[in-house]
Amino acid sequence: MEPREPEQNITHMEASLYNAAAEGNIEVFNNKQGLQLESLKTPNQDNVLHVNLATEETVKFSIIKIF
Repeated sequence: MEPREPEQNITHMEASLYNAAAEGNIEVFNNKQGLQLESLKTPNQDNVLHVNLATEETVKFSIIKIF
């Protein structure tokens, strides 16, 4: 019998949390009791750090592209 993959408890990220991650607004996450950041995922399996970094890179690229 082959070993089974560990089960993951994934909670899909609410739109308000996605927007807060994109904006770097950590207060939203600090104010939520019992929130497990590592389990919050987008449908693409991105976590809050991925969302923030992707948004920051997009903004930087857009600004560079304008100039």
